[in-house]
Amino acid sequence: MNRHVAKYLFAVLCGVMPLLACSTLQVEPAPPALPNPWNGRALFNTPWALVYAGDETAASDADALMRSVAERHDYFQSPEFDAQQDKGVIIVVDAEEQPLVADDDVAFGIFVRGFAALSGFPPPSSQQLTATRKRLTKFGEPANGLMTDMLATLPWAVTPKDANDAVGLPASVTDKAAWIARLPTTAHVTASAKAIVPKLLDHAERTGDLSDTGRLMIGPFTGLIRSKLASELLRQRDESFEQIARQRDPAWIAVRDARRDSMKDWRVLASAHAKRNQVTDVLDRAEAALTLAPNDLQVMRVRAAAQYRAGEYQAALESYDAIEAALADQRKQARANGLGDLAQSLMPNIGGTLQRNIENATRLQPVDLAFRAMAFAQLKQHEAAAKSIDALNQQLKSAGSQPMGASAIYAEARRMVKMLKTKAGD
Repeated sequence: MNRHVAKYLFAVLCGVMPLLACSTLQVEPAPPALPNPWNGRALFNTPWALVYAGDETAASDADALMRSVAERHDYFQSPEFDAQQDKGVIIVVDAEEQPLVADDDVAFGIFVRGFAALSGFPPPSSQQLTATRKRLTKFGEPANGLMTDMLATLPWAVTPKDANDAVGLPASVTDKAAWIARLPTTAHVTASAKAIVPKLLDHAERTGDLSDTGRLMIGPFTGLIRSKLASELLRQRDESFEQIARQRDPAWIAVRDARRDSMKDWRVLASAHAKRNQVTDVLDRAEAALTLAPNDLQVMRVRAAAQYRAGEYQAALESYDAIEAALADQRKQARANGLGDLAQSLMPNIGGTLQRNIENATRLQPVDLAFRAMAFAQLKQHEAAAKSIDALNQQLKSAGSQPMGASAIYAEARRMVKMLKTKAGD
C-alpha cells in the first residue's frame, strides 16, 4: 500500500472511528525536577495536566477526560491559563494495579478531606470522619467491601499534605501542582461495577429486599445490570473530576464561593429574630449566587428561607415550588441514569428499595417544609400549613443530620402553625 494512502486511511479512521482506540496523546518533555517514573508510573506531560500513569493507554484515558473539560470551558483557552503554573497532577489507577492507598480508612479520609478543601471548607475532624464511617456500615461496609469498591470508582481531590504523607508524592511534585487528583480509568470503573453488583445483591438479600428465589431470577440479567451501573459510575466519575480540574477557573471559583457563603448564611436564617439588614444581605447574596448557578439547590433553599424571613411569603412559596420542580427533574434524571427502573422491572422488591432511595433523596427536606409551613400560615392558608407540618414530622422520623439551627426552626414552625390555627378557630 502506498505510504501516503496508508497515512490518509489512518487519519480517517482516527477521526470517524474513535472506538478503534487510535492514540491521540500529545506529550511534551517532562519537567526534569519531577520524578519519572514514580510509584510504577511514567510521567506524561500533556497540554492540560501532568499525568502519572502505568502506560500510554491509561494516560490517554485521563488525557481524553481532561481534554473534554478543557474544551468545554473558556478558562483553559484564555490567557489566564498558564501551562507552566496551572496544570494539575493526575495519578491514574488502572484495573490491574494495586490501590493507591491500601488502608480503607486512610483512603476514606483522603477522599473526604480532599472534597472539603475543594468546596472551600475546613477539613473534618477525626471524630467526624469516624462518625461518618459508622453511618456507612449500614450499607454493608466494611463487611463485604461494598463502600471500598464504590470509593475506588470515584476521582479523589487530594490535598498536598495527604499527597505527601499518605500517597508518598514528593514535595517537588506537590509544590508545582495546581491541584492533585486520583483518577480511575474507564477499565477500572467497569471492572469495579462487575464486583459491586453481586455485593449489592448480597446486601439486598441480607436486608430482606431480595429472596433466594429472586436472586435466581435476576441472575440472567446480571450482565445488563453491570453495564447500566458502569455507565452511571462513569458519568459520576466524569462530573466529579470536572470539579477537581476547574479549581483555578475563576468562573468555577465564583460558584463555589457563592455556594459556600450561602451555607454559612444559615446562621442568620436559623434565628426568628434575625435583623432585617442581615436578612436583606443574605437574600441579596443568594440572588447574586443564582445568577452564577441558577439550578443550585443549596442556594435556592437559602433564597427561599431568606424571602420568608424578609416577609416575602408568597415569593418564598414560589421559590419552594421552584425547588420542588428542580428536585422532580433530578428524580427523573436519576431514574434515567440509575438502576431503579431496570431493577424494578426485574425484581420488584429490590427495585422498590432503590426507588424509595431516589424518592427520599429528591424531595423537599425537613427545613424546607418548616419554612414553607410558616409561609402558608402567614398567608392564612391553614390547611396547607398543617399538611407541611405533618410531612415535616413524618420525615424527621427517618432523617439524618440536619442543618445548623434546624431544631429551632422546626419548633418555631410548629408553634406558629398551632397558634394561627387556634386563632382561626376563635
